[in-house]
Amino acid sequence: MKEKIELAKKKLIDFYQKENGNVFISFSGGKDSEVLLHIAKSIYPNIRVVFSNTTNEDKDIIEHVKKFKEVIWVHPVMNFTQVVEKHGFPLVSKDNAQKIYELKHGKKDRTIAIRRYGYQNHPDCMSDKKDKDGGPVPKPGSGMLPIKWQFLADEEFDVTHKCCQILKKDPIEKWAKENNLKPIIALMADEGKLRKQLSLYGSDDDKKSYPFLKTGWSEKDIWEYAKLHNIRFAECYYDREMNGHFIKAELRTGCVFCGFGIHLEKENRLDKQKLKTPKRYEKMMNLKNNGITFREALSKVLR
Repeated sequence: MKEKIELAKKKLIDFYQKENGNVFISFSGGKDSEVLLHIAKSIYPNIRVVFSNTTNEDKDIIEHVKKFKEVIWVHPVMNFTQVVEKHGFPLVSKDNAQKIYELKHGKKDRTIAIRRYGYQNHPDCMSDKKDKDGGPVPKPGSGMLPIKWQFLADEEFDVTHKCCQILKKDPIEKWAKENNLKPIIALMADEGKLRKQLSLYGSDDDKKSYPFLKTGWSEKDIWEYAKLHNIRFAECYYDREMNGHFIKAELRTGCVFCGFGIHLEKENRLDKQKLKTPKRYEKMMNLKNNGITFREALSKVLR
């Protein structure tokens, strides 16, 4: 633990000095970024801290961020409701959502053909694997939208991949550019989260710094550090009773009413929101795109 802390500090100091202090902590309100913030402030007490409020955060995260008086809040030009109404629902995955959108709204015949059939419009685009419904699985890089999700391109509602860019990335990147500052981000080394996080923030380069990624920090390390320094994270990270129900701790946080990956979950994360915030849950489930509710769209993915 001591070694990892010192290595993370060194990465942070190197980046801070290289940028002459023109840096900030990208703070999500989650446990990883809180540990990063704690380490950073132990070296640079006045380092700037920025929270991008996606309007789709867990209420516990919002309440927790409010406790940090130094945090600068930035906001998107559109809220989650407006993104859904204009662009569609975030369903399946970011990659497949983009393919669904391009299959449905593509301007070029070649793009549409690739999304429907793969680059070659030929069985050679298919691997020997089958999905859970017995359908063919395209080879990596074939460009084809998996057959099991192609029906979504024919639905009345739209599916979008644009949420992350509009709600999270654009506001914080705009602020950083206006203030000529570069972010320090709590990207973790855990393999299960790495690909998703890199798709959101981009690979490590001279425009950003990932102290944890480069020093091998894991989920276990985050909790060990919190114990050492008596840090209490947002309440959603702990088991508790709410509204007469037992609510299991969140393993990770993010946009709570995002449908990406929900079909893979054993415990539907939205069911938990129904218990925690029933009024908000109903409001979100009744969001509409082209006259179709989020509840109706989700039912087609989860059937």
